[in-house]
Amino acid sequence: MKNLKKLILLIFIIMIIYLLIDKFMYFYTDWLWYEEINCKSIFIKISLFKFTTGLVMAIVFFTLLHINLTIMRKLSPRIVHFSKSNLIEIYDSTYSPHTNKIFNIILAIFSIFIGLEASGHWQEVLEFIYGQNFYTEDAIFVKDLSFYIFRLTFLQYLYSWLILTFAIIFIFITSTYILCKIIRFSTNNMIIMSNKVRIHISILASILCVLKAWGLYLARYNLLYSSKGNVYGAGYTDVTIILPVLTIMAFIALAGGIIFLINIYTKSWKLPGYIIILYLIISIVGGFIYPAIIQQFVVLPNEIGKEREYIKRNIEYTLKAYGLNRINEKEFQANEELTAKSIYNNKLTIENIRLWDIKPLIESYRQLQEIKPYYNFIDVDVDRYIIDGNYRQVMLSAREIDYNQLSTNEWINHHITYTHGYGLCLSPANRISKEGLPEFFIKDIPPVFTTDLKIDRPEIYYGEITNNYSIVKTKPSESGSSEQEFDYPSGTMNKYCIYQGTGGIPISSLFRKIIFAKYLNSLKILLNKDIISESRIMIYRNIHDRLNKAFPLLIYSNDPYMIICEGKLLWICDAYTISGKYPYSTPYKFLNTHHVNYLRNSVKVVINTYNGNIDFYISDPEDPIIKTYSAIFPGVFKDIGMMPLNIRAHIRYPEELFTMQSKVYCIYHMKDTQVFYNKEDLWDVPYGISDNREQEMSPYYTIMSIPGEKKEEFLLMIPFTPIKKDNLSAWMCARCDGEHYGDIILFRFPKKKMVYGPRQIEARINQDTEISKQLSLWNQEGSNVIRGNLLVIPIENSLIYVEPLYLKAEKGELPELKKVILVYGSQIAMEDNLEEGINKIFGDVRTSRMADSTENKSIEYMAREALNHYEKAQKYIKEGNWAKYGEELEKMKNILTRMIEGEKNEKQ
Repeated sequence: MKNLKKLILLIFIIMIIYLLIDKFMYFYTDWLWYEEINCKSIFIKISLFKFTTGLVMAIVFFTLLHINLTIMRKLSPRIVHFSKSNLIEIYDSTYSPHTNKIFNIILAIFSIFIGLEASGHWQEVLEFIYGQNFYTEDAIFVKDLSFYIFRLTFLQYLYSWLILTFAIIFIFITSTYILCKIIRFSTNNMIIMSNKVRIHISILASILCVLKAWGLYLARYNLLYSSKGNVYGAGYTDVTIILPVLTIMAFIALAGGIIFLINIYTKSWKLPGYIIILYLIISIVGGFIYPAIIQQFVVLPNEIGKEREYIKRNIEYTLKAYGLNRINEKEFQANEELTAKSIYNNKLTIENIRLWDIKPLIESYRQLQEIKPYYNFIDVDVDRYIIDGNYRQVMLSAREIDYNQLSTNEWINHHITYTHGYGLCLSPANRISKEGLPEFFIKDIPPVFTTDLKIDRPEIYYGEITNNYSIVKTKPSESGSSEQEFDYPSGTMNKYCIYQGTGGIPISSLFRKIIFAKYLNSLKILLNKDIISESRIMIYRNIHDRLNKAFPLLIYSNDPYMIICEGKLLWICDAYTISGKYPYSTPYKFLNTHHVNYLRNSVKVVINTYNGNIDFYISDPEDPIIKTYSAIFPGVFKDIGMMPLNIRAHIRYPEELFTMQSKVYCIYHMKDTQVFYNKEDLWDVPYGISDNREQEMSPYYTIMSIPGEKKEEFLLMIPFTPIKKDNLSAWMCARCDGEHYGDIILFRFPKKKMVYGPRQIEARINQDTEISKQLSLWNQEGSNVIRGNLLVIPIENSLIYVEPLYLKAEKGELPELKKVILVYGSQIAMEDNLEEGINKIFGDVRTSRMADSTENKSIEYMAREALNHYEKAQKYIKEGNWAKYGEELEKMKNILTRMIEGEKNEKQ
């Protein structure tokens, strides 16, 4: 028997040691990874508060349970005699020192599990301590909103934890007392117990009552999230009925706590019984029946009068919560006064109208530029660059390696040989080749450039589908090559390389190999002979996983986009701060997973595709949530002013945020409470044809000049229609460039004016005899006609509508852009390209070869070109490259000379 006990103890000790080693391995690996990305402070702070929170709650739980169980055992008899029906007897041996040790061990293990659960609430603890003020107060309790966003959640968790703990203790203690016949019931239903037991039970009951009173006090704040009334937030019934009832119930519960303490001396359970009955009656009548009566017979018959104040609050707080209170509203006449001259004056807008939709373009990229089956283009992003001195809207996609498409599934191919994708495709948004295919500014492997855009480091080690870990700087292959890492295909041969960056974690020692073999569940890491002292292992290469691991408190965009910066490839990812605890603000679903009623795009994250470095830049310094995170993790976030200008030039207003704001503003543009209540002016996002299916329009980026502004800029925009109507009511845009970044402008159409919406334009296109005839002919010839996205393009105070048409063979995968449909006023044109459509409607506006023309550039864009050459010259002088420095100065001189000559010509 003794040997069996020793064996069980040995097995238990071995299990504990194994678990500790396992935890240490994961902890140490995470430490190395956070050290690699220079974010150790995040890891230390989170780990410290996880440990501290869990330890404190485990100690508190152990102490509370231990004290009460010790009291119970002292008040219990040493021998308990059971009736014949009972199966267990408690003997003196139960109270032996050996039994006490086992008892404490069991209690400690149980407390550890409680602590592990509590450690998951580290974020609430940090926010409770560091939460920053909103400097906005709610109208009911007059508390700063930081109380609701940062502190209420922790207080409610603490309340739930304490009352559950004491409820478990109370039930266990009381049941044991009854089971052991320490609490008995007499024949006349009197409760019989000793004074010490009565004191113990009364104190526990008193604590439960006081905790319940605190919980009811906290529950009052939840009324600000009520969804019972006409709008979200506390309504008339909540404020005038339920709030006083909750306050009364809290006082009754507090009184019950006092009465249970008095019961220690009165030795009667009648008064506590009466207070419990009173509490139940008020909770049923005051909490359910009476509010329902008031709502049904007082509020609903006079709802607008009773709820007006609360509707106004819902509108005000919802607009603030989604950043819509700063929208600048203007009128847009939607006249039809465009001329050839006005089109020419807005030629930059015309030149940047996007003709390529995402789906046909990604199909073209895949067919024309994947080169090898193991490469893949995941998505197409829209951006803008100054290319050869012109401000151009472009579309681009990263060429990533798809491990699922490798011909063999060998471990060495997946983790040592094929380590990175290569380069990207970049094409103008509006250019079409003679064959109806996209033209390329950057294409092929290695990259071929047709403009002044250049890439010096095309390797993509960190991307959207790089889910495998990679080991770089491995031993040269046995075939005699000095490199083992595949770089890119070249004809019938392959090019190989050695990684030259700082990414990855060194795995030079046997200890680290063991650690990572365990962490990644791969014994091959330990056994592979190609891994040498210089080798580095790259983990969390998928940028979505990488960001969520690096800083888990932010919500990251599902659509990061790639940019070219000084010859390097970088990812930019928008990061959001969210909350579901903003008072009075109506919640919506965000990114299909998060129910939020407060949303900000507070951070722009930049990830280096070669080294995996991560930089967090605060893009909304007024957001109290990001202020809180900055206080918790000092040094992690940088001010947006510290972002290099050539990166900052590519930040854009997030489509996901704008989509959410558009959805909210369809309702909350109605700021008058009467209009809002009656839903008199509800809007909707219009439907249009895309890929031959009618679907809700998505916001789209474009380059255009906002009415009233003098220069073109990069915008994100969306039109609106009245609910269940097809005509346009307004359009909204978010500005993306320079000091105006983040400004939102809404342009309302005159209410008495009929402005065609996308559905109506589509109907007019379908009814055009020439277009209908051509579409039918193509379909009869065995081609699939694909209708592209219809774009609504504001120019000055007018609208033009543009829709591309694609043809794709029934058995082919390569769509060709064959026609562009242009609609303006009563005129419809379908031509081979946009330029011809413009000329057909407006006459010759001298837009021939606009995309290639470098004549008559505006002063602004020539100045941008000069600045670009100046910055390059500064770069070369730092590198000591005097030849290149002289070339850039000469180019800058030529541009300045042309600017002066152009100004002289204008004066003449």
